[in-house]
Amino acid sequence: MQTVPLQFQATGQRAETLVILHGLFGSADNWRTLGLRMGELARVLAVDQRNHGHSPHTEVWDYPHMAADVAALIGQEVNGPVHLVGHSMGGKTAMYLAAHYPHLVRTLTVVDMAPGRNKRGHDAILEALNSIDLSTLQQRAAAEAVLQQYIPEASIRQFLLKGLYRTDAGGFAWRYNLPVITRRYDEILVGMEGNPAYTGPTLFMRGGNSPYVKDTDWPLIQQLFPQAQLVTIPGAGHWLHAETPQPFLSALGQFLHLDFPPL
Repeated sequence: MQTVPLQFQATGQRAETLVILHGLFGSADNWRTLGLRMGELARVLAVDQRNHGHSPHTEVWDYPHMAADVAALIGQEVNGPVHLVGHSMGGKTAMYLAAHYPHLVRTLTVVDMAPGRNKRGHDAILEALNSIDLSTLQQRAAAEAVLQQYIPEASIRQFLLKGLYRTDAGGFAWRYNLPVITRRYDEILVGMEGNPAYTGPTLFMRGGNSPYVKDTDWPLIQQLFPQAQLVTIPGAGHWLHAETPQPFLSALGQFLHLDFPPL
């Protein structure tokens, strides 16, 4: 399988290694603050997955290739299995990697993502992003004005705009590969049914206000991850690591037996 060389941000120098995978439209930058705290007790590699951040843009975009990319990175950068943490889309990449490369995974933490097939939920975001004409865009404020017509939540608009940057030529571009994400969006909705079970220690963490991991998902979780445990963070939504970072960090540290310093 053809892999691409992933960019990543490394923090810490300890023997334990955590590899963190972001969600759709995200990047390693989303984990900078938490990564610094985790880096006091572990080596942390926050990864840009393909078609995101500073990693290569490719036409191929599915979980087998994304997992193979990360497996190659672990093989190059780490001596031994890692603690793997993935949020949302990154959670499914992590599930696939653990199932097919279990020798590389010491523990698995899936943040607010179930293993079943997802429903389409980003159509308004995709329409909004594709409505911005980068060839004529002069200011970031103009991009936000377009997004505001489709997306009422300011926090989501700001999250998406983190991927907008000025090119060396003075124009604007997206860090994420918007054309491929738009064309191949269904590729990341697939479920993990039919994949091998991962029998190592596994934590599923969900936000109490998020619809992504339901009680009805538990039988499939137990089937595919027989050592799984579930932690719910009260009051948190889908981005629980950003909305409730201290409870998230405490729950992750308890699972990993690492006493991370408080934020």
